[in-house]
Amino acid sequence: MRQVISFGAAILCLLSSDAVAERPNNPVGAHLMIHDCRTPENIEKHTAWARRMTGPWGYIKTFEYNITPSKRKADDSHIHMIHKLYERELIPVVRLGGELKGGQWQKPVDTPDGTYTDIAEAFKDVTASLPRSDKCPLYIEVWNEANLGLEWSGTPDPVAFAKFYVRCTKAIRSINDPRILISPGAMSPGGQYNSLEFIAAMCKAEPDFIHSFDYWATHPYPGATPPEQNVHNSTSPNKFACIDLWTHELDVLKKHGCDVRDLKVLGTETSYRLGHGGDENNPIIDKTRRADYHLRTFRDYWMQWPEVLGMCIWEYAEPFQKETANTWVHADSTTDQTGWPSGATLDYEYVAKLAKPTTDYGCLSGRFIDERTKAGIPGVSVSLNGQAPTMTTDRFGNYILSPIVPTDDPLHVSFSSDSHGNGGFETSVKPGQNHVINKELSAKSTATLRGRVINSATRKVIPGANVRMNPGDFRSQSSAAGMFEFKDIPQGYYDIVVDKHGHYPHHKKETLLTAGQTIDMQFRLGQGTPPEQSLISNGDFERFEEGKGAALGWGGEGDLTRDTDQAFAGDSCQQFSPRSKTVSLTQWTNYSSLDEGKRYRLQGWVRTEGLKGGEDAGAKITATVVTNPHKTLMKLESDKTLRGTEPWTLLTIEFTAPSEAGRVSFEFKVTGDEGTCWLDEAAVIPLD
Repeated sequence: MRQVISFGAAILCLLSSDAVAERPNNPVGAHLMIHDCRTPENIEKHTAWARRMTGPWGYIKTFEYNITPSKRKADDSHIHMIHKLYERELIPVVRLGGELKGGQWQKPVDTPDGTYTDIAEAFKDVTASLPRSDKCPLYIEVWNEANLGLEWSGTPDPVAFAKFYVRCTKAIRSINDPRILISPGAMSPGGQYNSLEFIAAMCKAEPDFIHSFDYWATHPYPGATPPEQNVHNSTSPNKFACIDLWTHELDVLKKHGCDVRDLKVLGTETSYRLGHGGDENNPIIDKTRRADYHLRTFRDYWMQWPEVLGMCIWEYAEPFQKETANTWVHADSTTDQTGWPSGATLDYEYVAKLAKPTTDYGCLSGRFIDERTKAGIPGVSVSLNGQAPTMTTDRFGNYILSPIVPTDDPLHVSFSSDSHGNGGFETSVKPGQNHVINKELSAKSTATLRGRVINSATRKVIPGANVRMNPGDFRSQSSAAGMFEFKDIPQGYYDIVVDKHGHYPHHKKETLLTAGQTIDMQFRLGQGTPPEQSLISNGDFERFEEGKGAALGWGGEGDLTRDTDQAFAGDSCQQFSPRSKTVSLTQWTNYSSLDEGKRYRLQGWVRTEGLKGGEDAGAKITATVVTNPHKTLMKLESDKTLRGTEPWTLLTIEFTAPSEAGRVSFEFKVTGDEGTCWLDEAAVIPLD
């Protein structure tokens, strides 16, 4: 049995069984985004979608804001929503926040005696007005990401936040309800004020801080770091971008005297985001990779780590936009009788099918893997006991069979593959558990790849180019005729890189080679010296989502298209057609990506054809250097503007990062009444 800590205690224990029913913990959660549109219809459908994905007793993040000293109860629509969550057997996690003015959250107003008494009492009264249930706790998160100026009137202040938070916890605990569990708002990973330093400063400023929380809220945004690279197994390359960043936060608490041995963590925001990544170590996140990462993160890690209470997917269904980089459910979806949304993404499907510790069914999942390359085998048909439905593995070889009602009889799994043959195996599952079986198969039929390497401008062949293909570490070199060949390649998706000194490489990413076929490809290299590192992703414009004009990872306005004929290097580039309007393309570097005093270069290869339209006509790179909370520090333009018809030309901007610089935008703008422009090989390069 666990007892709720009283103020001043240090160890989190279970609520007594007469207050909250004992049950296995289900860590799957969702962050509902309907706080500005909590209509009965939205509450009904968004909670139905969440329940279908999380299963019984998943965690649901909600938001109550505009709390001022005069506010004494939660909004009626929020109270109705909490009742609906209990009705659907879901656990509410309520973030309490202040006022939003001019796009910035206002810090709470202190009382003259410096005790935050008035606002703390308002937070208490709002909490007291929220419904509670004897079947689960009510989790309260006080504030959010206070280490960002955006969340604290422009300037983060750990001393003020710690004082405010501790006073709020004392007020909320005076409600004397053990079902209410409290945490400070989660930190922004990294953040304007380094999150670990912010936590340390709070511990030093308020001695009671380390005894004031019942659980620890965290925001483990992994960026593009694959789930298998994590702190638990000592492989995470970035302490702020991994699926278990809370381990570093708990280390800081422990250093300052907090007993963290039994402290539970709750991810009140988390998600892999489309468009992140794109370097050699972290492939760019597209929809299938995002689903693969989320499947394995929940199944293989978050569900296995005992300190995890729940993980709530950020922006999983944004009500005001059909789709964002985090979307799991399109907001215009209809709902079937089981609660399944019509616009569910593959992430939603995979995680919904997983068995939860609170379900009475089991799940069988895993990967089919080629024994030679150790890569997933796409296109394998998998069925259970010879019955429909049959599922087909994705490009990573993933399969998932669910729900499976456990029986005394063994389960027979059948599979068939044009490239790797047919077979089957027997197994069993238990209720509430995910049984994982990976199967290695040898290729029965293989593919052949033939390639030709040319200069993109002259179209002349390039001999002596290096060719690498992975997985499998296949290597070759182009002949005097610019040709190379790989034989006996198992079916699968491969990354193929062709490069030569003094040239921009051609990187064909995740290219499907189909068994029984000979595939002919052309590789185009651009003349020049490519950068060794870039702070933006997909600057070679090789990745586009179907139906989208702007390249993956970029935001665009105007007439944008993918051009596969005019690329400076590679398969494609970004095309701009102004037609009397400014057409633009933008990508920001990550938070805290700039170091004060260091020099950086923005560059991109640009070509124009017939670009006309008055004095403002032209194509140029612009940049905005900002602090992490987006206070503008510098505005810059490229060394030249291209007009009329110009061949591929390198445009550049160089700058030294000023004090407080956090990130920079790469913005490309094309203005004109007629003509066309192309951009390729864009980069933000650290020079020091």
